[in-house]
Amino acid sequence: MAGCPPQDMKMSLGNRFDQTAVGHQFGVVRVGPDKAFSRGLVRLRTTDAKDEPHVSFNLLSDERDLARMIYGIRFACKVLSADAIQKASFSIFAGAYTDWTRRLGIKTWYNKILTEVGAFALDLGVLPRNAIMRVVTSSGYGIDELLRDDHAAEAFARETALGNWHACGTVRMGAKGDRDACVDSAGRVLGIKNLRVADASIMPAIPCANIHLTTIMAAEKLSDCI
Repeated sequence: MAGCPPQDMKMSLGNRFDQTAVGHQFGVVRVGPDKAFSRGLVRLRTTDAKDEPHVSFNLLSDERDLARMIYGIRFACKVLSADAIQKASFSIFAGAYTDWTRRLGIKTWYNKILTEVGAFALDLGVLPRNAIMRVVTSSGYGIDELLRDDHAAEAFARETALGNWHACGTVRMGAKGDRDACVDSAGRVLGIKNLRVADASIMPAIPCANIHLTTIMAAEKLSDCI
């Protein structure tokens, strides 16, 4: 897509949906932009350091992100619709990280029993399997629907999009005259003495990759500045 760098998309496969007993019964395909252009924000609610800040990712607010997400969803749907995949699986469906999934992910004795019973029921046949999938992980959209209906594909993308656990760039590094910069090249917070930041928040641009190694490199570089 015009305006997007090479290798800007990512597809990952997992042999489990989450860490619960039910989640271990599902494989998962995740897809989306690895280079996001949508801009979020982090704001302090109060001056109390113990209060949680206001965080908004504004996912898919940039049209380039939305268009690539829809393309990625449809690409994944086409791959999963192949005969070879269909023959090797019980069911292919458009999943989502639902409220049920969130609640069941909380580690309690009750959830442990519930998910273990659910995992056992998944192997009892089509009816209990479909019922559990519909309640716990289904988005309500069908694979064929996502392929043929533009409105459904966009709605699915907006309703199910999640971050990839690698937030960065909220305290970006930059020159002194850069109005968006928060720290200089040595990690010093602009306008405040004796305060540095040395983590993923200083990245001025989101890399097209998992940010683990980038974060280590930044920390090594800034540790030499202290």
